[in-house]
This record gives sequence, structure tokens and C-alpha cells, in this order.
Amino acid sequence: MPPTARDQEPVSTPSVVLNEVAEQLHGDVPNLPLRMLNEFVYCPRLFYLEWVLGEWDANLDTDQGSFVHRNIVEAASHRKGPAQPDERPEVTRSIHLESNELALVGVADIVEISRSTAIPVEYKKGTAKRGQDGYELWPSDKVQLGGQMLLLEAAGFDVPEGFVWFDAIKRRVALPMTDDLREWVTGQIAAARRTAAGELPAPLVDSPKCPRCSLVTICLPGEHEVLADQSDARPWPRRLVPRVDETKPLLVTQPGSRVGVSGGRLVVHPKGEPDVSFRLIDISYVGLFTGVEISQAAITRLSSRGVPVVWMTRTGKLRAFTQNEWSKNIVLRQSQFGTSDAKRLGIARKMVAGKIRNSRVMIRRNSDVKPAATLRRLAALAEKAERAASFAELLGLEGAAARTYFSSFADMLRPDWAAESFRSVGRKRRPPPEPVNAALSFAYGLLAKELVLAATVVGLDPYLGVYHRPRFGRPALALDLCEEFRPLVADSVVVRAFNTGELTADDFVGGLGRSGFTQAGMRRFLNSYERRVNETVTHPVFGYKATYRRIFETQARVLGAVLMGEFDEYAPMVTR
Repeated sequence: MPPTARDQEPVSTPSVVLNEVAEQLHGDVPNLPLRMLNEFVYCPRLFYLEWVLGEWDANLDTDQGSFVHRNIVEAASHRKGPAQPDERPEVTRSIHLESNELALVGVADIVEISRSTAIPVEYKKGTAKRGQDGYELWPSDKVQLGGQMLLLEAAGFDVPEGFVWFDAIKRRVALPMTDDLREWVTGQIAAARRTAAGELPAPLVDSPKCPRCSLVTICLPGEHEVLADQSDARPWPRRLVPRVDETKPLLVTQPGSRVGVSGGRLVVHPKGEPDVSFRLIDISYVGLFTGVEISQAAITRLSSRGVPVVWMTRTGKLRAFTQNEWSKNIVLRQSQFGTSDAKRLGIARKMVAGKIRNSRVMIRRNSDVKPAATLRRLAALAEKAERAASFAELLGLEGAAARTYFSSFADMLRPDWAAESFRSVGRKRRPPPEPVNAALSFAYGLLAKELVLAATVVGLDPYLGVYHRPRFGRPALALDLCEEFRPLVADSVVVRAFNTGELTADDFVGGLGRSGFTQAGMRRFLNSYERRVNETVTHPVFGYKATYRRIFETQARVLGAVLMGEFDEYAPMVTR
């Protein structure tokens, strides 16, 4: 759908102050890239997220746009002025243009030069706007082409007009140079630079631009609509559709295995078994358990594609992970490190209350005989957690809720041997003395790894929490985000695996007071865990359906928005 007239106006409502970063940029904003000028006119928030905060994500539209530009030569031309009279007309591609007076820099796809005249031609994958007199340019395309025309004039050329080639309709649409165009483009440059030196603009409201934007899962425009309206009887906003991620993790558990790369495929060489290979484009991350090796070439290829490599112990504990680049969003981490104790406590109350409520749901759903006293106590503890006056009080309430929850945990287990095994010792983790505890600890380790990756993708530091205190080597923020998902994902996987017979006593080995998985048992449990995190559920706050793995990232982004002051309160993932 074409943008509405309202969408063309820059959004000016501020959402967060940049503090030191704003002061540094105010008088020293670098020359504005042409592509960012296009983004500013399309959506000021998109412009700010990409240029100032360094956020980026690809989607089908951006990939198709790159494909349309495939024939444009990357080598830039360094022509400094008009062609000489005796030169033949020429076509230059990917020509670099810059003007400090205009405060603008960029690359023109194609410039057709004849003597002192230059005609820029910009390539776009989509279609032109339908006007009363035929095709015309969208405002965002108009400002980008107009910027190229001004840069060519600054280089000494005569520029009577420019064109945009729209690949979808296979035709050029002209833009004549006028004084009005010059004034409008320079005004947009100035407005974009002021926006870059100021505050993060609010999202567009109910805009048709948002669903196909590559940054929609980073910007969270629909989530803003929901959380901004606190009325009990609010009309539900437009339907939100989260991005579908079809990639899957590759987990290699067998000791002695080796992972390499060949062409566009990752190759696993299991010890004593035939090799298996997977397309790189199908992999979300590679998980390596103790005793598995990976080649430098594989690490390099995976990192270049933004695919993390995660090293884990046999008990599921995260040991290390690689990434191709740390998030450029320094403002988010500034907000994280500068969060007040009062805001941290407010977030922590929501997280702990969410965990307690989800624990109550687990017992209510899975116990044959509903323990009424336990359910009442958990409901009361959740309400008290939301009113806790200090971290010490909140910690005490969480501990009381955990004791109450695990006192009834065995009632959810169908196999008598598993229920009696857990009931005999209760919840013990260091080390887990029996199979149910071993499975719980392993599941919690897998979950913590998921939230470390989610926090890192968002740009948060996973080791500085809002509730869990920093300790050497402990991903405190990831553990914060884990709280609401422990019952929903980890405990649910464990209960289901035992109750369906997917795990039996033969899948565990023990000795010296410790229990752990056999190799076959670990594989079965990992399969059960993957099925759970890839289940599609309805988000109780935002109303859309997504996998748990997608919701992990969504919750991390909601937390980031709270830390930056865009949302007043954290909204945990709580089911009914």
C-alpha cells in the first residue's frame, strides 16, 4: 500500500534523551549519507535506528534491492568535474559524491555524462507512485535522487533532471531540477541532522509502512501501540505479525566429532559415523558440547554470516560464544548501565511476578489433583512480588514461591519412579542428585544460553542484570530474562519428556551423588527441547502468534525499550 499523507511528515515526539551522545553529535554530525536521507523522509525513527544507533536487519525487500543493484559496478569513479568538450559521452557507475557545504555524501548508481551535463539514474526494485498525471516519485525516492542532483551540481555539472528506474515496472520516472526541489532537499538534510543530534523519534502510528520494514522487530511499532494504551477497555490495535525465522540451531553432542565447512554447507564429521552436511542459510546458531571441535574456516564463515557458535558443557552450561560484531547501539548499553535502582526494582518485580504466575499455571495444568493451597499461596506471592519494597524482600518472596512450587512438582510427573525420585530429595542443583533434577538443570542451562544470545542480538550486555547481581562469569541479565520462561519452557519440557516416556531411567547415569544424561538420553532431550522452543504460541500482551524462540528476542527488546525510557513498565510473558 502507498504511504498516507500523514506518514510523510517527520515524527517529532521524543522518546529518550541521548545524554552525552547527543551533546557530542549536536555540533559535529558527520555528512549525511544519501541512503539515510531516503530513510529519514520515509520514517524518522527508521533513520535514527539505522544511522545513530547502528541497528540493522535484512528482509526479503532489502535482499531483492541488493539483487536489483547486482549489475552496478562497485568500483567508484573519482571524476572531479565536468567532461571536457572533446570527450565522448560516457556512463559512470557507482560514482562517489560528497559536499561539505551540503553536508551530504553518497553513491550515485549511474550517472550519464555528456560534456558539462550530468543525469543521475537511481535504481529501485519496486514500483513508482501513481499520480493524476501518471507515474511519479515517492517522497523518499525523490529526496535521494534530489540529493544526488545537488551533489552533482556542487561538483560543477549542469543537472537539468534525474531519473529513477523502477525494476517492477521496467521504466524510468523523471524528476526535473527546480528551485523548489533544491529548497526542499536542503531542508530535509537540515531536519535529518537535527534529528540525529536529538532524541529517538516515536514509531509511526498504524502505518502501512511498518509491516514490510526490515527493522519492524527492532522498532516494535505495534508493541508501542499496545503498551502505550493502558485503558482496560482499549480497542485492539491492528494485527501484529512478527517475523518468521525459518533457521534452526545445529547442535553437535557426540564427543570426538569435528565441524568443518565446504562451499556453502557446514559439514559435521561424527566419530565413526558418515558425514552429514547442512546449508549455512538454514542455521541460526551452532551449539558444540564438550569434546566437539570446529575448524577455523567454519568459524570464519559462520561469523561472516552472523551465525553464532556456542560452546556448552555436557550439563548444558554456557562456556563461550562467538559473534561477528558487537551491537553498535551504545545508547542502549548506556541506558542499561545507568538504570536507577528504582527502575531496576520495578522491572524485577514484573519478572518475578511473571515467573510465579507461570509456575502456578504449570501446576494447575499438569497436576491430576489440583493442590488448592499451593495455588492460593502462589497467587498471593505473585501479588506481593509486584509490591515488593526492596530487592531483599523480592528475593525472599521468590524463594518462598520456589519452595512452594517445587513441593508440588512431583505431582506433575506421571511415572511413579520419577515422581518418587524427585520427591525424595526435592529441588537440588549442585550437583543434581537424581534424573529429574539433572533434566531441570540441563534445561535451565539451555534456556540461559538462548537468552544470552537474545540479549546480545538486541545489544544488551548479558552480564549486567536488573535483578540478579553481577558475579564473575554469570550472565545476570540473561538469567533475569529466563525467569518468566523457566516454567513455560524448561519445566514444561522436563515434565513432558518424563510423562510421555521420551525419557526413562535408562537415559541417565549416576555416581558419587551426581546424575546425568547418557549420550542417547541427551539427544532425545535436546529434540524435546527444540520442539518446545519452536512451538507457536499466542503472546498474551501483543496478541500475535510466534515461537518461543522468537518471543525470547521480543522480550529482550521490550526490556531494552523500558531501559531506554520508551515503555513505562516491563510486560512479562505470562500465560493463563
